[in-house]
Parts: sequence; C-alpha cells; structure tokens
Amino acid sequence: MRLTAKFLVAFVLALAVALGATTWLNLERERDLFERDLRHDSLLIGQLVAQAYEHALARGGATAAAAALTDARIAHTGYNVTRVPASAVPEEIAAEVTAGQPAAIRDDSAGPDGRIDTYFTMGSAGVLRVSGSLAAEHLYLRETKERMIFTSLAALLLAAIAASTLGVALIARPTRALVAKARRVGRGDFGEPLVLRQRDELGELATELNAMTEHLAGARDQIVQASEARVAAVEQVRHADRLATVGKLAAGIAHELGTPLNVIGGHARMIQSGEAIGEEVTDSARIIVEQSQRITAIVLQLLDFARRGSGEKAVTDLVPLAHNAVELLASTARKSSLTLAGPRGREPCTARVDAGQVMQVVTNLVVNAIHATPPHGRIDVDVRTTLATAPRPDATARRHVVIEVSDTGSGMDASTRERLFEPFFTTKGVGEGTGLGMAVVHGIVADHDGWVEVASTPGEGSRFSVYLPAA
Repeated sequence: MRLTAKFLVAFVLALAVALGATTWLNLERERDLFERDLRHDSLLIGQLVAQAYEHALARGGATAAAAALTDARIAHTGYNVTRVPASAVPEEIAAEVTAGQPAAIRDDSAGPDGRIDTYFTMGSAGVLRVSGSLAAEHLYLRETKERMIFTSLAALLLAAIAASTLGVALIARPTRALVAKARRVGRGDFGEPLVLRQRDELGELATELNAMTEHLAGARDQIVQASEARVAAVEQVRHADRLATVGKLAAGIAHELGTPLNVIGGHARMIQSGEAIGEEVTDSARIIVEQSQRITAIVLQLLDFARRGSGEKAVTDLVPLAHNAVELLASTARKSSLTLAGPRGREPCTARVDAGQVMQVVTNLVVNAIHATPPHGRIDVDVRTTLATAPRPDATARRHVVIEVSDTGSGMDASTRERLFEPFFTTKGVGEGTGLGMAVVHGIVADHDGWVEVASTPGEGSRFSVYLPAA
C-alpha cells in the first residue's frame, strides 16, 4: 500500500473512532440529562399532588381526595398519578420511601419504551406513584443519533477529501520525485538535481539526496581518472619490463646475428674480388639472400616482442606462440650452456588472449628459468589442455590451456614462493633485475581470467604452470 493511502486510511480511521466516541458520549450525556429532567419533573409533580391529596383528604374525605387525583391526572398530561399500597414499592427503594424520602426507579419492562416511577409517602393515605413515560426520550435520542451520525459522516467525508488532497500534494508527489531521483542515481545518472519547494522532512531529504549525488559524481570521476591512470601505469610497467627483457636478449641475439653476417661478408668479398665466377656468383648471391632473410626474421621477431601491445584479445593457438618464444630465447640459452626445448605436442591449444602479452608471460618465465639454471641444465616449455577449476569459491571446472615452464635450476624455498609475485621483489643481485617480471606475469594472467601455479623444491628446480581459459 502506498504511503499516501496508508496515511489517508489511518487518518480516516482515527477520525472515525474519535467521531464515534464523541457521538456515543454525547448520546449518553443527553440520556442522562433527559432522565434527570424527567426525575426532577416527576418529583415536583409528586410533591404538589401529594400536598393536594392530603389537603383534600383532610377537608373532604376520601371522595375529595379521589377527585384531587383525577384533577392531577388531567392537569399533568404525560404523567400517570396513582395511589398504590406500600407493598407495591420496589424492594430497591422501599427503605427510602418508608423513611419518608421520595425515590425514583427506572422500569424498562413497562411497555415498549419503559418508564420512570417516582414514589412518595403520604402518611396514613398510603403511597403516591408518579410514572413518566420514556417514549419521548427514545424519540429524542433517535433523532439526536441520526443527526450526529449524518454530521459525523459529512465531517468524515470532508476530512478525507482534505487529507487526500494534502497527502497527494505533500507526500505522494514529493515521494514519487524522490523515488525517481533514487532510480536515476542507481542507473548512474547524477545530473539534474531534485527541487522540492517544501520545508519539511521530505524537502530536507531531497537536499541531502542532491548533496549525496554530487559526492557520488565527484567520487565516480575520481575513480575513472584513477582507473585510467592505473591502466596507463600498468601498461607502462609491462612495456618497460618488455624492453628490459629485450636488453637481456641483445647479447645472445648479437651472437646469433654474427654468423649470418660473417657469411654474407665473405661471399660479398668473393664476388667483389672476382674469386667467384660463373655459377659461384649465383650461389654466393643466393647464400647472401638466405642469410639476409634469416637476419631480417630475427630482427622482426625482436621488434614484435618489444612493440607495445594493442590490448585486443583474439582466439590464438598458444603452441606456435610458445615455439616463437623458445626461438627468440634459444641463443640466450645456448650462451649460458643450457638446453631449451619447446612444446612437444602439435595439437592446437587455443585461447582468447592478447598474443603479445602472453608472449611476454612466456618470455619472462623462460628468462627467469635461464637465470636460475646452472650451466648444462635444461628448460622445457610445454602447452596442453586440461580440465581445471579456478581458485575461487564460485568457480566450476572447465577446460583450460596450460603453459608450463620447468627448469632444473636452484629452486625456491617457501618464503621466496610467498613473495614471488610482489612488485620489486627479486633474488638477483643489485643491477641484475627490477623485480617486476613476475608481477607483470601475474597481472597479465589475471587480466585473462587465469592464474599461475608454482611448484618448486630447493636444489631440484621449479615448474610454473599458467592456466588460461580455453577458447
């Protein structure tokens, strides 16, 4: 039920109860006044008739006394004056009448309307009874009741109309405006302040709602700005980490480029000096082209990795992506006398990812494995699909692509594993690492609705498993 309707019903019920109680009290008061007047009149009539009866009895005997009673009946219309024996007095007032005191009693069993009997003691002449009918009382009370009920209903109707009009103007309309404003705020619309031209609690509520809306709008703007700044900062950190990794790869790639450059230089000099003649010139040119293409592929691979990612996700086969990361880091691994092996399976393992960011994840994990593995060790990169459940209370089992990077390095103890993904935490020496690599890995994987599991034993190596939802 609406607030205005509740207010109207409560007001009408309260007013109806008040008017009903007032009507009942007025009727009771009128009844008491009527009976009091009737008793008073009966007392006066009885006293006058008793004196006249006793006087006539003393002067003219029983005949004159009877005539006096007859004259009294004629003179006092509406009252019945009779002489009754003492035994006819009701027991409730017999003692008062015997003591010479006039007494009155109501008799509702006498006729349809009842009556009031007043008794007087006339000495040896017996008892005089003056009976007054209550028919006039019932008629008066009925007319009074009808008049009061009509007046109360009219007042109740007028009060209901006035209350409903005021309720709509002072409660219903402002409440609807407040509800509409609250719904707009719930939808994120903080504009167009609410104006209520009334100085009461609803007007105060509207003022506070407008103030709250202004605070929410300001807080939303701050959150948007902070979110944009955070996204930009995270992207800068990831790009900086990628460039740092490129720097680490430079030495290995320089060695990788050295061999094809030497081949190109040697065949070019042979052509220039004339040592190569005939078909040898053609073979030298072909070798120069092949080695140039090899150099170009290596450089493009490095540039693709260093380039800032687009942030767009697409369905990608992660097997060739892992192979590309292994090829990019192969020279660095060979320089450290390590064996770096790529995925063994060829079955497609697809996921909706940002390929550049996932490439950065794999590269960071392999670079960390290279740093943690002593010479003649082994690093394996594998990609497979499995059924797994994310480490969240509401998660259910679903297919995931798992990228595993395992090494035979020094491993980690429990305290190091607990802090592994903290920004700027590193176990490397000063100047050898920023401590951002694993934090970047954790952030990228979380952005892809995945997670990272770490298994490591000191002195036996580590295994990093990156879980990404399968496409």
